[in-house]
Amino acid sequence: MSRHPNLITKALRACLLSLLLLLASNASAEVLHIEDFGQRISDRSTTTYLDLLRLIFTDLSADDGKAGSSVRIRTLYAEDEPQAYVGEMQVKAVDGAWVRANGERALLLFINVTSDAQLGFPWGELNVFALYEVGKQPRLLDAVDVSGDRFTTFLGDLHLHPNDDAVLVRYQHFNAGETFTAFALLHVGRGKVQSLFDGLPSLYYGRVCRAEIAETGDIDTSQSRHNGYRDIVFDIKQVGTKFHADCDTPGRKSTQNFRLSIGWQRGAYRYLDGGAELKRLERGRKRLGFGD
Repeated sequence: MSRHPNLITKALRACLLSLLLLLASNASAEVLHIEDFGQRISDRSTTTYLDLLRLIFTDLSADDGKAGSSVRIRTLYAEDEPQAYVGEMQVKAVDGAWVRANGERALLLFINVTSDAQLGFPWGELNVFALYEVGKQPRLLDAVDVSGDRFTTFLGDLHLHPNDDAVLVRYQHFNAGETFTAFALLHVGRGKVQSLFDGLPSLYYGRVCRAEIAETGDIDTSQSRHNGYRDIVFDIKQVGTKFHADCDTPGRKSTQNFRLSIGWQRGAYRYLDGGAELKRLERGRKRLGFGD
């Protein structure tokens, strides 16, 4: 256990802030933060965000954002049957983005819902992606809970193909002296939000007695394409510091850079090098005493 937890916490927060700034700058579509549910979804539409939200939370109040029931919501990371929720719920936050799905423009909402009732929400909340076909009569195409860790955040979308976008999601949790940040790429198409690539490595920030690790990352698309789909590039910077036996005196410091390239091959996104760069990243962690 470190003798300076406050210093470690400040360092972890600084690393996390750097990561957020990098990833926010690379999201392709503007993420809209919806504060007024009565706002129209566009200047040319009479549909409001409240209209869309009520397609999921059928009795949602325009006054306080509370609801007592929902339609059936499926879960992305489990094979459970879609579940309709009954009980007091609070829509806490709504973000949105216009995306391309099968060549058509669609609206994607990211809805954070909490509840004090025993409704079986993971970590006490739902994080629902709702995909809509928006026309004269809006239609809900999909509603899926994408919660994957204590904190789930919608970062934006990546334009991979003229007809299809990917959605970038960040998962985080914080332990004493360490932080884990994971990412998921989800595909918006065929009327559903689905997993596109689940092999992105997590980023680590941590301190033990004899070592410290701080990793920051930058996810973006490149101009290179495979079978019409843009490659995805995940640049990771790993800074490690060894400490002397007193656990306080810093010793050798090292910096390594990694570039993970992912391309569309044989109908799916795969590592273009077969995962060789990912293994190099894992070896760097093990040298510092982190990782499996």
